[in-house]
Amino acid sequence: MGKLTGYRWISYFDDVEEKRFSDWDRAETCLVCGRSIVHVYEIETAAGETLIAGKECAHKLLGWARPKPRVLETLRRKVEADARRHAEEVASWDRTATKFSQGDPATAAACCRDRNNGFAGDLTVLEKADRFYAVPTDCTAQVAALLEGGWERV
Repeated sequence: MGKLTGYRWISYFDDVEEKRFSDWDRAETCLVCGRSIVHVYEIETAAGETLIAGKECAHKLLGWARPKPRVLETLRRKVEADARRHAEEVASWDRTATKFSQGDPATAAACCRDRNNGFAGDLTVLEKADRFYAVPTDCTAQVAALLEGGWERV
């Protein structure tokens, strides 16, 4: 049985009509039926592989015997909300790192230790736009979010 992990609508914005339209010129191919799709559902299989399908075939990858449009719509909205929350979290960590960033790695490390009551463990030092920020290495979610937000390990 699969798990819905993503959803994308391949579309473009028409300035004249001031609304979005499906962009069939950039359509992808459903891996279940081979049809062109613009409503792309990303489904992770039990083996950890990510496959794409249209809404008419997504139920097969999810392990359902028949389509369940309302359930699929609910799952799609949840995935989109999770993606928005994740993007907000990445932006929040980026704002924090930018606020406390320093001009060199040593100063960034010292500031991190001060912010964390003299923390003596390992630090990960990151750099973005010639500014440096340090974070305890075991804060893996924060490090991952900062890397996703454009910071690089020093």
